[in-house]
Amino acid sequence: MKAAPALFGLLLLGTPVQSAQKTMNASDPVSAAARFQSPAGWQRDTGSFGVDHFVTFSKGSLRLRVQLLGEKGSRYAAPTAFLAGPEAKGKDGKPPAGSLIKAGKRTFRVYTRSSEAEIGPQGMGAPGMLRIVDEAFAVIPVGKRFFVLSLTRTLEVPPESPLDQAPFLALLSSFHPK
Repeated sequence: MKAAPALFGLLLLGTPVQSAQKTMNASDPVSAAARFQSPAGWQRDTGSFGVDHFVTFSKGSLRLRVQLLGEKGSRYAAPTAFLAGPEAKGKDGKPPAGSLIKAGKRTFRVYTRSSEAEIGPQGMGAPGMLRIVDEAFAVIPVGKRFFVLSLTRTLEVPPESPLDQAPFLALLSSFHPK
């Protein structure tokens, strides 16, 4: 997929972010460190990789995630380490440049990337079958820690339309570190 940035546009035509959203409570480390709203009708989950905590909202092939990184023992000590790491790099092995996007009253640098992976165990999948992952993310430093907010779409067929960033922009607009 050569045109990863072109993939980001309108996927869920007719499926707007619903207005019945709720603000997260402080029942997990991420929600204790920031306020944000979940899209109505999306499944909420929390988890961690060691000291790196996250809150995820899922609906179909879409996933919104709010990660809290940079604590002592984190996989990424600083935003620059995250942007140089495998979770930020594109198919070419380089971090994406990012572009400024306005969400609510604030402007964020949003990075986009696309990746492909063969489906199933090596040699077991049908030739040419790929899992395609499109992602938009923003890195938000807050003191010695930082947040990564992301929207991911995973498909097993090439997408017929670009990724709709409306749920991601709504999450960015509602996000406020405490």
